[in-house]
Amino acid sequence: MDNFELKIEDTIETPAEQNGNKENIKNIDNSQMYKDNESGLKNDYGFCLACGGLKSDTNWCPPCHSKLLLEENSGWTSDYKGLDDFIKETIIHARRSYDYLEWIPFENFKDIKKIGQGGFATVYSAIRTNCLKGHFEWDEKAKKYVRKSWGDYRVALKSFRNVSGIAETFLNEIKTHHKCMMLQDDEFLQCYGISRNPKTREFITVLDYAQQGDLRSFLQRNHDTLNWEDRLKFATKVVKDLKIIHESGLVHCDFHSGNVLQVTKNSRVSDFGLSRLDKDYIPKDEGCFGVIPYMAPEVLNGKPYRQPADVYSYGMIMWEISTGRPAFCNIPHDYQLIIQICEGRRPPIAGGTPPCYIELMQRCWNQDPTKRPTTKEIYETCLEWYNCVKERKDESSIYQQFAKADEMPPTIDEAVTVTSPEAVYASRFINYVTLQYDFVI
Repeated sequence: MDNFELKIEDTIETPAEQNGNKENIKNIDNSQMYKDNESGLKNDYGFCLACGGLKSDTNWCPPCHSKLLLEENSGWTSDYKGLDDFIKETIIHARRSYDYLEWIPFENFKDIKKIGQGGFATVYSAIRTNCLKGHFEWDEKAKKYVRKSWGDYRVALKSFRNVSGIAETFLNEIKTHHKCMMLQDDEFLQCYGISRNPKTREFITVLDYAQQGDLRSFLQRNHDTLNWEDRLKFATKVVKDLKIIHESGLVHCDFHSGNVLQVTKNSRVSDFGLSRLDKDYIPKDEGCFGVIPYMAPEVLNGKPYRQPADVYSYGMIMWEISTGRPAFCNIPHDYQLIIQICEGRRPPIAGGTPPCYIELMQRCWNQDPTKRPTTKEIYETCLEWYNCVKERKDESSIYQQFAKADEMPPTIDEAVTVTSPEAVYASRFINYVTLQYDFVI
């Protein structure tokens, strides 16, 4: 262990280059999902006024509305054929008014303000003018559907830095995000479309605007005002999105509270740039990408990133929800912490945390990946707890545990809450060189 050396890079490759080759991006295929959605239309939403066919959603006739969108979205190009083709594919196969992506000219944004920056992308808030997403009305005089504007609408713009391989990384993130949107209702973080800055040539995703920032900052600002019903709502919403990702056959690969956004009153998972099909993740010998306190020991130890590694990260988010502080904020995030995590170190349990919550959290961060629960099990458990507390089921032992915890808010050693200047909660590439690889899980 004395020969273990670590270097944390300030400049990084794109995630597509770091955590798997470009071929993996081709494997995130939405075609089967489209095929599944195109069968078995029922008369649940009435008939289209234009063609007389069955609608697939309240405000969606697949052939009519897809054709209208394709006509409106003609004559543009992102200068990247793979992206152009994918946008058109989402329109052709859309089954609901929020299933598709569209090309949004950059001049349709105003009041652009920087609100955050990561390793390979910068996030802005902006006003989208003349927003037309999914709003169709029947024009009786013209006997056709026309799109009506929502007017101006606040959105988030995620702009990807122009570095080597960014086009592949960008397309991977878009495909992954859209695949999860197709499997979920409109509570999943919505991606409205794609744009490109004509001056910088940076690709941009247009997303829901998170009024309250990310979960990490929200908890730090508001934790003292939260009760356990609130905390369980966060825990349930977060794992619901992660369950959708896993049911899509994917792994997130960079799961932490900074990548969970607070949109209205909902927690929504974001940032799919590192996501891969579970079977396709290929670790690199020289390191891995992420935020150290949320990284599973097997990943830090050079093993492939699998779905249980996301569950480990969720366990750390559970701890954060219970304490209002990110794990290991009081110590440097360096090679010593990596070694300690691999040897079994976890953050201290806050006094007053309900025993059932502790038990699930500790299962999530179990050293052995095979002993961690699935996201389906976690979601069902958290949802049951949330409903029990929300409905005040006094006879339930679960309700009693959380009611008692509300009378005695979680307490933790004050030293643990002091933030070290060497605690880094931005995702970065951890480059380790091991002369003698002598710590094994």
